[in-house]
Amino acid sequence: MNDTITQAPTAADQLRAAQLFVLLVTEHPDLPAPTFNVSSDMVEMTFYDHRLPAPLTAFEQWREALNIDPATVGHGVAEDLGWLRVTTQLADLTLRIIAFHRRDWDPADLGL
Repeated sequence: MNDTITQAPTAADQLRAAQLFVLLVTEHPDLPAPTFNVSSDMVEMTFYDHRLPAPLTAFEQWREALNIDPATVGHGVAEDLGWLRVTTQLADLTLRIIAFHRRDWDPADLGL
């Protein structure tokens, strides 16, 4: 049995991801504001909105601004909820962008 205790991450462990977050909003101040989640190795940007196409348009604006290949965008549906998601690497950190939408929307509307 392994009795090694690993130390929980500290706030300082999130500093690089927080710096990436600041860099993203500094370089793209006019893009729509997502909900940000920062962890030690990832920045996650999420768009929630019941009004279409707001979260989908915001997702696409960020994807285009960051020059992320549209072929890497995944999408799915479950019951009445759909989502777009893309994950990429920036500065040795993971960046994930997610947009949630009603199921009756078709990702082909954005060319995906």
